[in-house]
Amino acid sequence: MKFPQQLFDFQKNAGGGVIQVQRSLIVNAPDSPYLPTADDYGISAWTCDPADVTTAAQLTVSQTLYGALLVVPNTGKPANRLSLIPHTVQGAETNFNGVGLYSLNSTYTTATQIAVSANQTWTGVTPDVSVDAAFTTAISALTPGYYIATFLGSTSGTAMTLHGELGTVASAMNFAKNGAVSAYRSFTLAGQTTMPASITLSGTTPSAFIPFLALS
Repeated sequence: MKFPQQLFDFQKNAGGGVIQVQRSLIVNAPDSPYLPTADDYGISAWTCDPADVTTAAQLTVSQTLYGALLVVPNTGKPANRLSLIPHTVQGAETNFNGVGLYSLNSTYTTATQIAVSANQTWTGVTPDVSVDAAFTTAISALTPGYYIATFLGSTSGTAMTLHGELGTVASAMNFAKNGAVSAYRSFTLAGQTTMPASITLSGTTPSAFIPFLALS
């Protein structure tokens, strides 16, 4: 988050007195505290701030889709790949291992796949070092808004352990404008053997674990 600071011009009024006229809203003024954003690293968006990523990794469950909210704030951001931070791969990786990107409809009830990676081989990855999964078809420019990033690993056998943010109830907050709609910041969807073409968000389970997924 960036912290704004109000600046003012000083002008004389008709009677010779001095009045304040608001000139502009300046973001990241030198004396304002500053927190890095994904954009500072050349990344389009990420699911959670790297500063919040825990050293302990979450063991993912096979045939379970992990999804997390991505907020793309600026026009023209590309979508070429998702990066993630694995810890270890437990057991053999079989069937589909990969990531996906989904757009949301206007009521936040359905997520539709707009990009997906090919099957990935992550056996033997270096623990705690990020890896990339490129989309089979890149998107040159995204419209600003909400998106969902997903991970599905080792659809039979034991999946890998991933780093991310491990929160509490707040991690499963409903970001939809309509409180009756179930659109959670992070969720799981069981029983998946391939990346689904669409996701009905009301059928997902809110999760306190937010896998770190960075879009670039």
